[in-house]
Amino acid sequence: MSRWASSTNAAEALKGATHGVFMADLDFASGMIRAHDGAGTVIWNGNEYLGGGQLLGFDQIEESLDYVPRGVTLRCSGVAASIISTAMTEIYQGRAVTIYLALLDDKLQLIDTPETVWAGVMDTMYIELDQGEGSISVACEYRVRREAEGTRYTDQDQRLRAADDSFFDLIHLIPGYRATWGEKTASFSNGPGGGGRGGPGRGQYQTP
Repeated sequence: MSRWASSTNAAEALKGATHGVFMADLDFASGMIRAHDGAGTVIWNGNEYLGGGQLLGFDQIEESLDYVPRGVTLRCSGVAASIISTAMTEIYQGRAVTIYLALLDDKLQLIDTPETVWAGVMDTMYIELDQGEGSISVACEYRVRREAEGTRYTDQDQRLRAADDSFFDLIHLIPGYRATWGEKTASFSNGPGGGGRGGPGRGQYQTP
């Protein structure tokens, strides 16, 4: 992570030997699931985040400057068949997911407040089952993809707000339209004795 909101986290990250973990809040209908991809249990705000170790993984979370909303997939392997059956009936689509990056000391204590690196909603769940154990993958959408699109100054958008409002009904004629915004005529005089180069003593020019 190239940017930190916390100066304490930023200073600790520069040391290079700091242990970092990704933590996740998954708001399932049956209850919140909190986990991280390290070992042991991390406690934050009175909540326990269970370590999944190598059994829990996240797609690489990318920082973007092009405003493209990128999704992320959470994967959990070595899942018991009983949990798989519960997951198959779980209500999850459209429910919130938040992923944090946390720095820990040797005693699994937080260096400072974990920082949000991704927030969105669960979209699709993929389940694989083999010999009593399985894996679960949850594809999540970035929150920007769920936000309403901005309105535009068009007749169609305006009539969605007020069906009888025709304020923008001619706006489609604007592209390519050429208009005269006014013109100005000015006069000047060269005085007696001629206008130079044999021109008239009095001339006019017009500016558009």
